[in-house]
This record gives sequence, C-alpha cells and structure tokens, in this order.
Amino acid sequence: MERSYEKRGEKLMKNIEKLYQKLSEIDNEEFYLIEGEFILELYHCVPTEKRPLCVTALFTVSNWFAMSQRSGVWTFYEATAPKDIESTIQFLELEGDAELASKLRYGAHDYQNSKYDGNWNYPEEWIEESEEIDQWITDHENELFMWEKMLLIDNKKRFVL
Repeated sequence: MERSYEKRGEKLMKNIEKLYQKLSEIDNEEFYLIEGEFILELYHCVPTEKRPLCVTALFTVSNWFAMSQRSGVWTFYEATAPKDIESTIQFLELEGDAELASKLRYGAHDYQNSKYDGNWNYPEEWIEESEEIDQWITDHENELFMWEKMLLIDNKKRFVL
C-alpha cells in the first residue's frame, strides 16, 4: 500500500513540475488556463496536515474568487471553514496584501451558525456586503489571477516537495 502511495506521489510531483514549466511559458493573460490544474494537483499532492499556509491561502483565495463568479461569494463564506479564512487573512497580512485581506475579512460572518441551517435567512447587510465583494472581485479578476500566479512562483520550493 505504501509503495503505491509513493508512486502516486512521484507522479503528482512530476505533474506539478510540468505545470511549473507551462507557467514559465505562458503569458499572464493565459494563467487562468492552468490555474485549475495547479489547484487540483496541489490538493492531491499536499496532505492537509502538512499543508503550508501558502497552499491554504491559495486554495482559500481561489475558492473565494471562483464561488463569487459562480453563485456569489456568500456561498464561499457559508461553506468554508472559518479557521481557513482566518489563516488566509493572517497570511495575506503578513505578506503585505492588505487590500485582499481586508476584502476577504469584510464578508467573514457567522454564516455557519446553526440558526441559519436550512433557512439561509442571513442578515440583509451580509448579503449586501457580499454583493460589494462580488463586484470587487469582478473588477479585480486579472489582479487575483496574478496574485495566484505570483504565489505559485514565490513559493515553488514549498509546492514542489
């Protein structure tokens, strides 16, 4: 069993290395074409208990961004572990990404409180704030993709284990 896990890990690492090669060859405007592949490979390659904070931040921001574009950012806050959101905010602040940290924090409310189970009767101001965040994300789409790309580049040693 352990042998097959090692082989799988080796294959995943080769896939990550190939993605880094692609990353070095594409224009910034084309990053979105491989962003999902990176997320998928890293998700399978880096066990949760060994996940560096930069990986958690990448997953969290990518999910925040994607859910905003699909169904609204409030669904991100509803489904994401508050600990992952807070860890990502701390990471962003430490890295000097104050605006991104501020936007992520702005929508972080108690969506997972049991009083909302099944009724989704969230306070109107939360929904209004989420709509503002959705608009901000739409207006900053390219910057968010570039943030992800730079995070991957700057932390390559952590991602290619």
